[in-house]
Amino acid sequence: MSNYQYLIKNYPLEKKNGKILIMLHGYGSNYNDLISLSDFFGDDYLYISIQANHSLDINSFCWWSLHFDSDDSLKSNFEQAKYSVENLNKFIQKEIITKYNFNNKNIVLLGFSQGAMLAYALSLNFYDMYKKVIALSGKIQEEIIKPASNDKYKDHKFYCSHGIFDQTIPITYARKASDWFEKNKIDHNYQEFDSQHNLCLENIEAVKNWLKIN
Repeated sequence: MSNYQYLIKNYPLEKKNGKILIMLHGYGSNYNDLISLSDFFGDDYLYISIQANHSLDINSFCWWSLHFDSDDSLKSNFEQAKYSVENLNKFIQKEIITKYNFNNKNIVLLGFSQGAMLAYALSLNFYDMYKKVIALSGKIQEEIIKPASNDKYKDHKFYCSHGIFDQTIPITYARKASDWFEKNKIDHNYQEFDSQHNLCLENIEAVKNWLKIN
């Protein structure tokens, strides 16, 4: 099992059984990217921002690599992606949870772009460990998920959002994901915003409000 570098904020939690937000950055970013959201969400959470292991450049990392194939279409390294899902789950369960002494029911996964795809895969594949997901500007990467029966997801709660003008991951993927959750009876709040492949303030405020009631 590979170790991951991560940033942590608000430890120890003053409130017993407080929520833990595990943050998963997007392709080409790093663990500094999402931790700033903690300024909006407040002090009731332990924030852990994990950095992907695959280096692209200085301060630039990914959870799995992307490449253009012979017809110039963008492809994912799915074997690497599957490994990242398995390996990150082991790291969270054996390292993070043990070290900081909390349990799975307090975890909220928050992912942006490729990090959102990873968060979906963790929750859908390890359904008894990660029941709450905030997926921002992402999609379901069907090649790396192993869906269970609908009853396994009866306690899941997802918040999903996407920019209507996103050119990196077009809005059609987000709408397909929402339809998939509907079909599989997964409780989810799906919202669209007048933005591109980024988080607007209205989107951040919506996440903050979702956290208050979940």
